Amino acid sequence: MVYTFREDGFAVIEFDSYETLAIIGTSEINHQPNIKVKSVAGILNHSTEQSNDKITEEAQTVPTKEIESLPGQCDQNLKINQNEATKIDESNKNSNITDNPEGADQVISKDQNSDRVDSDKKMVELNSENLDSMDVDKEYSENIPNSPKNSSTEVEKKDSVNNQDSGKDTGNEIPKSQLENSENMKAPEECSGDEIVFGKDLEKCEKSLIQELVPIFEKDLVKDWDIFTQFCKFIFKKELQIPISKNQSPTLICVPYTWTKYEKELLAKMFFEELNVPAIVILERPLAGLFGVGSTTGVVIEISLNYTSVVPIIDSQIQINCAHQVEMGGRDIANALADLIKTKNPELYNSITEKGNIDEFCLLAVESGACGFELFNFEDEEHNEDAKSEDNKAVVEYNGTKFTLGRERFKCTSDFYNPKFTENKSSGRLADALSTAIIGCEPDKRVPLWESIHVFGKFSNLENIIPRMEFEFNTFVLNQSDHFSEFQTRESKLVRIPDYLYGWRNSNHMASFLGSMIIAKIALNDPKYHITKVDYNEMGPASVHAKQFA
Repeated sequence: MVYTFREDGFAVIEFDSYETLAIIGTSEINHQPNIKVKSVAGILNHSTEQSNDKITEEAQTVPTKEIESLPGQCDQNLKINQNEATKIDESNKNSNITDNPEGADQVISKDQNSDRVDSDKKMVELNSENLDSMDVDKEYSENIPNSPKNSSTEVEKKDSVNNQDSGKDTGNEIPKSQLENSENMKAPEECSGDEIVFGKDLEKCEKSLIQELVPIFEKDLVKDWDIFTQFCKFIFKKELQIPISKNQSPTLICVPYTWTKYEKELLAKMFFEELNVPAIVILERPLAGLFGVGSTTGVVIEISLNYTSVVPIIDSQIQINCAHQVEMGGRDIANALADLIKTKNPELYNSITEKGNIDEFCLLAVESGACGFELFNFEDEEHNEDAKSEDNKAVVEYNGTKFTLGRERFKCTSDFYNPKFTENKSSGRLADALSTAIIGCEPDKRVPLWESIHVFGKFSNLENIIPRMEFEFNTFVLNQSDHFSEFQTRESKLVRIPDYLYGWRNSNHMASFLGSMIIAKIALNDPKYHITKVDYNEMGPASVHAKQFA
């Protein structure tokens, strides 16, 4: 049986150590992802959850002593009514005594007194019962009899249906809904109430309520599959608004190339059994980035949070044995920027720390493209130090405040090329890793690889990154050899996203997501490439290896 799906229901998800991207619908290819969730989970304090439960119980059952602090002093009304009843009893005892013996018409009969006493006692009992179950609101004092604000108002009875539904004897207790304006008795509403929160729910939580921040991925691998499952459910249910019980959205999943077959099997099992997807396609991120620029052969340089990957791809096949990693990523650039701000610009450092965290600010600056590379006199550091230009400044908005960065936004990226900063790194410079990765491939494939270099990744949105890399590769790598042959190229080329994809201009760092959307339009419409529930039921998790788009 051949299943067909609508493109407006296709879901595309790209997992990354820093941020997970997602979108629903691939009919319009020029739309960028509208779902961006940080790949971090917040575990709430257990003590906070217990205190919240305690607060809820207290709010639902408040003892009579709490009533004394409420306006109107309703217990005083009970005493007044009881005093009135006592006075009535005393008057009944002396009902046969008259001030004027001769005025028999002034004497109150025993029958009339007894009727009056019975009616007054019933009123007192009724008021005491209503006191226990009456509603207390913002205008509590106006609804109490004998109140100085409104002595003529009567106490309203609580609906007997509410007492029957509760199934509990309220006694001297006040329902929770009556104390909504009491700040001390109100449970915090900033969090969603779950034990683990993500995305916007995590941002709304107070820091005191969060016990621990757990990254979803560690070195691009899933750290905890239980938390990862809840993270995927959060994306489907709250972000993409896809009901899991009626999930009709086939999904393309973009994952790091370092995932093993076992991890892909676990991923397929989770998506079919926990998320109830009708079909899936699993695609590696470097391959998706290559498809995003319209190539099938090339070298992919992906700058992620903790490291930079150099992955050769030949005819849509990842050369995993030739891939290299440089232990330097967006976090290292952000740390270098933080050190420069702290040492070179203390005023800016103090201003940032007053508004938030310096590390968060620097990561935001690198991610937003405020940092970059200089294009003039790369080797003349003295000239660069003296250069005073408006181009050296960039504005970064953080927590509602705009901060201006100077030349530190260029100096923080020198780790990629300056050997004195990377001599302690085992992987060396990025240019050396690129050369090693290409040399490891077949000789007849090296020239096409040098002519098709692609740079993307969340932290590759750096100013002047492509011309600077071309300068480095052409100057310090290719021109070192004086021998010419058919396997030796003299120039490297870095490829960008085509201009006809107008929705992705200046978004070369998101090429992998663009490639995922393109492949989703093809693979999810062709049963040769996607895995359905029928395939999963017949073959199990190993079905992910039977069909691949390559």
